[in-house]
Amino acid sequence: MSQKMRSRLITLLVIVGVILFFVIRSKMGNDKVTGGNSRVDYSTEYGKYMSAYKDSARPDDVITINGADFTSYKEEDKDVKPEIRDNYEGFDGKSVLTSEDGTITYTFEVKKEGIYELSLDYYPVEGKNSEIQRSFYIDGEQPYKELNIVQFSRIWTTDIAKNAFDNGETTVKWNKDTQGNEMKPTSIEEPRWINSYLYDNNGYITTPLSFYLSAGKHTVTIESKREPMLIGRLTFSNSKSLNNYAQQKAEWDAEGASYVNDTMVIIEGEDARNTSSQTLYPKQDQSSPALSPSSAKYLLNNTIGGQSWDKSGQWIEWEFEIPESGYYEISLFDKQNFMRGIYVSRKIYIDGKVPFQEMESYGFYYDSSWRLDTLKDSSDVPYKFYFEKGRHTLKMEVVLGEFSDVIAEVQDSVNKLNAIYRSVIRIIGVSPDTYRDYQIEASIPHIVDDLKEVKYELDDAINTLRAAVGHSSDKETVLITMRDQLEYLIDDVEHFVRVISTYKTNVRACGTWLTQVISQPLQIDRIYITSSAEDIDIAHNNFGSKFLNEMKRLGYSFVIDYNSMGATSNSKDNPTITLWVGTGRDQANVIRSLIDESFTSVYNINVNVQLVDMNTLLRAELAGEGPDVAIQVANTNGIAGAVLNTGNDTPVNYGLRDAVLDLNQFEDVNEVKKRFYDSALTAFSFDGSLYALPETMTFPVMFYRKDILADLGLEIPETWDDVNVIMTVLAKNQMEFGMLPSEQIFAMLLYQNGGKYYNEGGISSALDSDVAVNTFKQYCEFYTDYGLDKTTSVEERFRTGECPI
Repeated sequence: MSQKMRSRLITLLVIVGVILFFVIRSKMGNDKVTGGNSRVDYSTEYGKYMSAYKDSARPDDVITINGADFTSYKEEDKDVKPEIRDNYEGFDGKSVLTSEDGTITYTFEVKKEGIYELSLDYYPVEGKNSEIQRSFYIDGEQPYKELNIVQFSRIWTTDIAKNAFDNGETTVKWNKDTQGNEMKPTSIEEPRWINSYLYDNNGYITTPLSFYLSAGKHTVTIESKREPMLIGRLTFSNSKSLNNYAQQKAEWDAEGASYVNDTMVIIEGEDARNTSSQTLYPKQDQSSPALSPSSAKYLLNNTIGGQSWDKSGQWIEWEFEIPESGYYEISLFDKQNFMRGIYVSRKIYIDGKVPFQEMESYGFYYDSSWRLDTLKDSSDVPYKFYFEKGRHTLKMEVVLGEFSDVIAEVQDSVNKLNAIYRSVIRIIGVSPDTYRDYQIEASIPHIVDDLKEVKYELDDAINTLRAAVGHSSDKETVLITMRDQLEYLIDDVEHFVRVISTYKTNVRACGTWLTQVISQPLQIDRIYITSSAEDIDIAHNNFGSKFLNEMKRLGYSFVIDYNSMGATSNSKDNPTITLWVGTGRDQANVIRSLIDESFTSVYNINVNVQLVDMNTLLRAELAGEGPDVAIQVANTNGIAGAVLNTGNDTPVNYGLRDAVLDLNQFEDVNEVKKRFYDSALTAFSFDGSLYALPETMTFPVMFYRKDILADLGLEIPETWDDVNVIMTVLAKNQMEFGMLPSEQIFAMLLYQNGGKYYNEGGISSALDSDVAVNTFKQYCEFYTDYGLDKTTSVEERFRTGECPI
């Protein structure tokens, strides 16, 4: 072989080798997911804590502590005597009332060391309608951070549903307005004694939180974070493990359970008996004629859930009557068109208990339309549920299910990726010189190990996600992209100078992925409890019916004003006023309910609520067709309320032309003014007259990263001088103070310095005063002398740590 041929052959072999190398690398990077379990010491703090006691026993002992048998109770670090209630609302014994700033401690003795779960009997007393939050300490310490916020739900219902069920009715008849549309009911609290274990507030841990307790005396301290509650009893015990379906079915069979025939119980989803949140109320849906009830003309309350039922821990409960004891199947006519590529999960309770293991996390897959879902196993065989004749409850609770481990792992990875990003930008900055060798590994010796650890975690998360879904999905793409970039950086960390921007983008994408996957929405129209799901016939669930329904809706849209909310009374003896609302239907429904509850019923004045584009307000007034009252005309942003946002000048412009009333002529105006800061009324006042009231008052809030400030040895700033010092320290570490320029910031500084926008009476500007000029200089110096970023999102930089404040 000639020298020339040999050279060509060698060149060809090199080219083929290079091509094969990149092909194999591509395949390994995009298709194959290497297992990381054996190489990753990953878990939540709770998981790490429990791994230390994985061989500990779970004793059968039950340790009961009466709520009133506390060792100490403090409010604002002072010993006080709490309120004790005897046999309150059916509770057998004494209970103690803990305020929303109280701390209560109990002493108890453990005879057998081991792992215990803690449950509380509590009563959600009246507060601010928020979820109850508590922190827990064992022997004065928190063994893991998940105990920092433990949430306890309230119990809600609607006024209409409560009246119906209290009167023995099985269905609910909703109130209608004068146009025939059903109205949103009012959510009311329906408190009762609740027994609840402690659960992770984020939903990452689906089992009750546990503690290791040695033999001897211990203390448990409950610190109030939000809302008061009565504590009746604390119990340290271990819950009984659930049977799987086969075991439970065999147990029911052994007890003589039998099958029933030709029996069907239908529960309307909107007729829920109780919910865990006041935002879970009936929804109006006209998307399908198969819904019950359905109307192409009227807006009817016919579903519940959707995007308002998507947070871990939220639940909805229904009541129903079983006519004959025996086995039944459960089916739902539902829609899950929110989470493509994965499923959403629900924990299903019958009469307050999960019947078998498979109901601890049942998945509902994506479908763009309404469909019938029968609860069944992986072989499509429906589950049988045994019911005794009589009244029962069915509760469905949002859980993360099999995705909880994936989400927790990705969350941990994102935290580590952000920490790596912060350490790297301290060396190279956010805009590094690509031709410079920064010696990153010499400055951060452990960086390669950190990158490998996160890479293995993402591998493990991808594996777990595929196992949970059963196939590859588009939800993997973000994780795979991040994983591949980590492989690139592990080869040579100096690559950071080339990809620092895309690295940040990929980390942000992982954070966005988390917020999407955590959301678990599901919308329910009705629930069937039947002897056989095959007996269910969903009427009008075909193309022809759907097409006809859409044609009807189109026709009605020409003759019915759906923007008018109507009145609830046709009484001609009462005067009627027209109210224009400038936002969405949900807000208008709330306003409609408030009017019915606290205005019309008190003053006997009917109110016709209409949804209107406020850009038409001026023309309507000129034509003499304007409303009596208009609200939500403009969004008032800024402390002063005088910041020149769109629409804030509208009231005065109208007032000067006698188009709106001067509110100062009302006798109670001074009492109403006390609800607002004086500065919030500035934009609506002129020459002693007041032409409008603010709907909202906003103000800036400072958020800070405790972890980063502690790492830099910085204290939380309390003055602007402190901020100036902190900005210098942050700049040395390639970080900055996050504050985008806006008139809201200027207004804040102006009022803090004792300035104002207008001279007395609002007849001239006060922005030429010495205070205003010096304030403007101070405002500008943040962006000139200190070089604060004027455009990039503060929220994103706060997440990555570039802006720890």
